[in-house]
Amino acid sequence: MGRGGARGGRRGGRGGGVGGEDAALQQDLEEERRLQRDEAARKAAEERAKREEEERLRAAAEEREKKRKNILDVHARVTDAQQAFTAKQEQRAANLNAATTRLDINLKALDASIKRNEAQIKKMKMMSADKEKEVLKGIKEINMSKFISECVDALLEAKVKSTDVPAMVNVVSAMHQRYADAVKMLIPKLASVFTKLSMDAQTAESENDRKDRLARRRSTLRLLAELLVAGVYTDGSILITALRDLIEQESKAIFADARTMLFTIVSGFVKYAGEDMLQFPPQWRVDAEALLTSYRRRRERSAAAVAGGQGANAAGDDAVMAEAGEQEPEGLSQETGAAELGEAAAAAAAADAAELEKEDEEDSANDDVLEALEREIETFTPELTPAVMTAEQHAQMRSILVAFYDTTVKAVFAANKALHQQIKYNRQQMRQRGDLDESHVKATETAKADFEKAMANCRVLADALSLEVPEMPPEPPEETRFAGEIMMGGRLGDGQEEDFGNNIFEDQDTRSFYEGEIFLKVLFGHFVQEMY
Repeated sequence: MGRGGARGGRRGGRGGGVGGEDAALQQDLEEERRLQRDEAARKAAEERAKREEEERLRAAAEEREKKRKNILDVHARVTDAQQAFTAKQEQRAANLNAATTRLDINLKALDASIKRNEAQIKKMKMMSADKEKEVLKGIKEINMSKFISECVDALLEAKVKSTDVPAMVNVVSAMHQRYADAVKMLIPKLASVFTKLSMDAQTAESENDRKDRLARRRSTLRLLAELLVAGVYTDGSILITALRDLIEQESKAIFADARTMLFTIVSGFVKYAGEDMLQFPPQWRVDAEALLTSYRRRRERSAAAVAGGQGANAAGDDAVMAEAGEQEPEGLSQETGAAELGEAAAAAAAADAAELEKEDEEDSANDDVLEALEREIETFTPELTPAVMTAEQHAQMRSILVAFYDTTVKAVFAANKALHQQIKYNRQQMRQRGDLDESHVKATETAKADFEKAMANCRVLADALSLEVPEMPPEPPEETRFAGEIMMGGRLGDGQEEDFGNNIFEDQDTRSFYEGEIFLKVLFGHFVQEMY
């Protein structure tokens, strides 16, 4: 028994050893798998980080390229504005000096035949941007001194659109530089387009006639403005009177879209006349200054950093010497706390500075084109000489436009009120009938469209005149009512007391009783007693 037990023990020992080796091997395998998983996770994280960095770099490159393209587009607009201004100033100078230069023109050497003049007059009656070259060629080649009146009437007869106005300005300028009487006849007749219509004429006016009249007034107002800028005539009061008469007359018109059409004319006038007559900054300058703002701040920060670095060492040495000479043993704990706070603030400032430096480094990729843009606008000051209008005339014109803006704001408030009233009416109909008629739905859509259009118009004028757009009153809170307009609920907010004048309850205590839990218990108990 002793020997058998010993053999059994040895076999058991060998079995235990094998089992231990298997467990260790299993642990090694699991550790190897864990390391492999960790390595795979690390590689996946690295790959993900690499992709994210590549995506960040790609997005940053696209953003830089987008910004660069935007800067170059603005720069191109500045160049175009310079060329346009040079041409405008040259034309203005030529027209203002026409009394002198026209003396050098030998009209007798030109063709004065009736046939050529009749052909020229016919072309003037059909004047448009497409006919500009033909008409200008005729003015240079034909002696029209005996047909000035006919030529002026022909130009007035032409159905000129707003897009044709620049061509018309060139033609009138050419006529003015050759014939002194041309403008003397033309300008009064253009101003007469804004003469007030009689009541009989307004009544007899058809829809098409009204549209034609407004289209003519729109193009004529622009033509008067452009001719004033071009120096064909110099009396700014003519344009101011035309603008004032137009607004006064059309504001009183009774047709449905009168205000919308008037606004189209006035807002268009502000856009094309604002720079030369109202001293508004041109849009290219606004856009250029917006681009240069961050560039100039970045340049200032760079200069400040350089200056700060030069003085840092000297300031640091002075601070160390002062601390060595003045530091005392007492109060070390307070100084340590202050130092810790200072270190935290310094760390936060350093982080912000690092982030800002990173942004500056990315944005500095376009500094070359920004620097060129800055030089361009610094040397370009588009101011016509002599001035188109006097300071007093500037003030008069702005006063007219601000008054028109005020009426536009009133129209916005009226449209807002009408929309709220329509919404309130819809709610009442939904509570009383459970649905809305199609007519009410359409009325709401119309009221909403009218308000949005009026609000958009208000913003256009506000931006042009540098005025603040007023805030609209919010929609009134919904009231809870039953049929017959008897108030059941609808508390007033913000601590205000409820009005029980038109309420089914006499006061707050009565309301609380009938709406509270006690009343329900009493009602339920009475119901049970009736049953049993």
